[in-house]
Amino acid sequence: MKVKKGKDERIFLGIAYVLVAVFAVVCLLPFYLVLAGSFTKESTILTEGYSFFSDSQKLFS
Repeated sequence: MKVKKGKDERIFLGIAYVLVAVFAVVCLLPFYLVLAGSFTKESTILTEGYSFFSDSQKLFS
């Protein structure tokens, strides 16, 4: 037999899922920054610093 959740419990679970998702994204951002930096030219990193979205990316150079 399945018990229905009350309105307050659904609101709490919704907020908890959003907070956990935000926390997960915040934890994964540094890894993405390292990955993006590994494909960025060294001269670009020295002049502009690290960024999440770089215009000059090198893959095969």
